[in-house]
Amino acid sequence: MEAALVELFSDELNLKMIAAVTEKPRSARELALLLKIPVSRTYRRIKRLEVEGIVGVRNRVPSGFGKRENLYESRLRTFEIVYEVGSVRLRCHVEGREPVTADEQFRDEILAKLQMPWAESSKAPPPAQAGGP
Repeated sequence: MEAALVELFSDELNLKMIAAVTEKPRSARELALLLKIPVSRTYRRIKRLEVEGIVGVRNRVPSGFGKRENLYESRLRTFEIVYEVGSVRLRCHVEGREPVTADEQFRDEILAKLQMPWAESSKAPPPAQAGGP
């Protein structure tokens, strides 16, 4: 579970989804509109967060299309991750679960995922300079 949590919380879109359902319960459609992503992608992300217990269904409401849809809410109470040279310390408390605490050396797959945003940003072209003389 710890590796999965590190991976989930290392993803910017997951963090935005968690923040959005922390503010107020939202449907997958609302999240998709808010985050400007396809609903199908939203459902895949929600399912993964739901499996880990990070989000859960608060209730079901009419969707306006003759069906009902789930409103998701955050079950996350606290989360802390500290990256140190060669290791990671994780503390996470999710409603209804025992708190998770882990101190471990980086696993290769986690280290690669954590380095991805830095590698991607170094590939970006430098910003254009303002006009010269």
